[in-house]
Amino acid sequence: MYVAECKFDLNFVVDSSGSINYYDNTSYGKQLEFIVDVVNEFTIGPNDVQVALVLFSLEASVKWGFTEYQDKDSLIDAIRNLPYLESWTNLNDALFLTHSEVYAAGKGARADVPSVTIIITDGVDNIPEEGTPLTLQNAEQCKSDGIWLIAVGITYGVDEERLKQITSPADYYFVEDFDTLPIIVDDIWNQICGPLPGHFSSFTYSFLPAQRYASAGICYSISICLCVICVLCFKTAEHFVEILSLPDSPIVVVFRRRGSLLNSDGFTSNWVAKYKVAKKLGDFDQ
Repeated sequence: MYVAECKFDLNFVVDSSGSINYYDNTSYGKQLEFIVDVVNEFTIGPNDVQVALVLFSLEASVKWGFTEYQDKDSLIDAIRNLPYLESWTNLNDALFLTHSEVYAAGKGARADVPSVTIIITDGVDNIPEEGTPLTLQNAEQCKSDGIWLIAVGITYGVDEERLKQITSPADYYFVEDFDTLPIIVDDIWNQICGPLPGHFSSFTYSFLPAQRYASAGICYSISICLCVICVLCFKTAEHFVEILSLPDSPIVVVFRRRGSLLNSDGFTSNWVAKYKVAKKLGDFDQ
């Protein structure tokens, strides 16, 4: 699915809980810059992309609706000045506000354009309690109202299966830390608006540490080479590969190519499934 002409009403549901800056007091700022990076991809205005934002921690609140910021400069300034609330993770109420207030009639949402909400969180929703069914119920209400939910899970502190329930497996992105957020900006663009010239699509696989490949019955170095060959065999040129690794850690291979990765991702997914040597990070098990 993608939005024709890239004209839609975009709502951010933003985590401001205490875990974000627990290990690094710059993480919340990096999260806000990620939102800025996403906003910079679009044309902002009443005839293009309108942006609302819900902030959540112990409580959730609508920081602004679709009609408040109609130009990019004022919108970015508001994003960068969002307060850090530093408490719990009330995604439940944030999703309730999304369908009951943000997209409510008379609040600036347009009936003739798609409704898209991007959830950004680094933890597990826990208000009124962890695992509450209310969060899933509010997510279902959003989807029933025609709101397309996309989730970004940051760090291994998230419950990936729950976030996939809230959205769908195809609408879920995972990054290992706040520094890695920029690599999915183009992916989000491509998912919402479709691939455009100059925009790279990417998909990321995490390969098991070398010492675990003996049981898999396949040579570690050969497996990496085969994955690179998969990319080089794609019909469309202008691709590149990033290989990131630490000792005794999974190797992370990021494949990027201009345009859509629909066929190439499926081809590599089939190879991965056959040999069971890697997992797409969006489906990565803790």
